[in-house]
Amino acid sequence: MLSTRTIVSSIGILFSGTLAARLLSMLSIIIITRSVGPDQFGLYAASLALAKITSIVFSLGMSDWLLRNGNLKAQSIGLPERLTGSLVVQFSLGLVWLGLLSATAPHLDIAVYPTTLLLIVAITVWLEELVFTALTAFKVALDNRVTARLMIILQLLNLGPLILLMILETNTVTPFIIARGITTIFGAVGGIFFAFRRFSFRLHKTTILQSLRETMPFAASMALVLLYERVDVTIIAGSLGQEAAGLYAPAVSLVLALTLAPAAIHGVMVPTMSRLFIENVKTLPGIATRSIIWSALLGLFLGGGLAIGSRPLTFLLYGPDYGPLVDILIILSGVLFLRTVSFGLAAIIVTVGLQNMRVIAQAAAALSNIVFNLLIVKEYGISGVAFVYCLSETILMLGYALIVVKWLRTIRNTP
Repeated sequence: MLSTRTIVSSIGILFSGTLAARLLSMLSIIIITRSVGPDQFGLYAASLALAKITSIVFSLGMSDWLLRNGNLKAQSIGLPERLTGSLVVQFSLGLVWLGLLSATAPHLDIAVYPTTLLLIVAITVWLEELVFTALTAFKVALDNRVTARLMIILQLLNLGPLILLMILETNTVTPFIIARGITTIFGAVGGIFFAFRRFSFRLHKTTILQSLRETMPFAASMALVLLYERVDVTIIAGSLGQEAAGLYAPAVSLVLALTLAPAAIHGVMVPTMSRLFIENVKTLPGIATRSIIWSALLGLFLGGGLAIGSRPLTFLLYGPDYGPLVDILIILSGVLFLRTVSFGLAAIIVTVGLQNMRVIAQAAAALSNIVFNLLIVKEYGISGVAFVYCLSETILMLGYALIVVKWLRTIRNTP
């Protein structure tokens, strides 16, 4: 059984690596945003939102599935087999997805979704998902020193060309996205190489079929996550234009970047609690309760800090052209608190095998997000969309809480 010291150390290593990687990623977004302005950045934000939402066709929630099941050995099937199967599935289905997107792109609104830009963004999303799955294997093995180093190297690789383009005073978004796509190719090759060097390549047809069958609840879950994280940008771009999307998207990007702490904790706690679930399930309720309390305290700290610092952050990071972001960030600080609590609850839900029930809560959140956004976007603009984001996150957090409370009652009443 893993010691508390090992768990805390692993969380600390992953957190520091994730912090550095997220800061570098955020710096990349800031460079693009300040260089091209809201209108051009809106084109990128709209294409990225569409690519992310449809990427579930190939991603299938494999990373979450691998995080949950990578340590569970059955019939001599271990982490190497599961990692190989996941990457083969994502690579193959990704090619199909790119083909479908290429055929569909010319029929979309070219003013919002330029075909070339959309396809470059899509290729980048595909490669990033492959790298993320490869890095998940290191998380499963709690080899988070390697995870942290690889995340930082990949972000530094992306950042270099963007700095050069900024120095050259490039003011259109396409060169930035092409540069990011090229560096992502090198990053994907390197990340997957290191993963297979560490865990080896073991391809089994039965493992692929098993992963496709078992990942369906995770795929549904991920599809709903992508909907309530990205559909607002898509709706804004379609209803209010790319400039409005270019104003709203940086605020969401900043909020998601600030979830790095709960994301790091989630990435360690799922495989750790999965082991405890097999070895000594009676210890889980106490750990789960403490995890929820600490998640709520962390959420209050992060959300309150964002609300207080929204004005200086906006002008420091994005410049005066993005002044309207101040009010949006104050509203979205509520999302940061709610999302942090949800991370803590989700780790428990995934660990104890209640993923199917999680999907119900996510479906309610996603549906409310879409319906209310479509109803209010024209009248209330991006501020209204931000309020809807808070509402959908509240629905999600309450749904997760109900699932966890029900499980805690059941396990405590079990002899």
